[in-house]
Amino acid sequence: MRSYVSRCPVFLNPMTRHLKVSVGQYSDKGRKEINQDFHGVFIPAEPQLSSKGIAIVLADGISSSDVGQVASAATVTGFLDYYCTSET
Repeated sequence: MRSYVSRCPVFLNPMTRHLKVSVGQYSDKGRKEINQDFHGVFIPAEPQLSSKGIAIVLADGISSSDVGQVASAATVTGFLDYYCTSET
């Protein structure tokens, strides 16, 4: 079993009106030999955080394919790469 866990604490402070986020991730391979799922989180620094927000991406592997992990990884990394591009 492979699992991915990361934590990014985030809470809303009522005095400053700032949001802080806590992200936990877990994935299980299921019946396959390898885990084909892929996920990612990007929390940008300011000023992008205020203008773009947080990106959380999850792609379920294609269990009928031997390379489903390639498709799910490409989906997540492609989205996050595009999300991280400059607005200018």
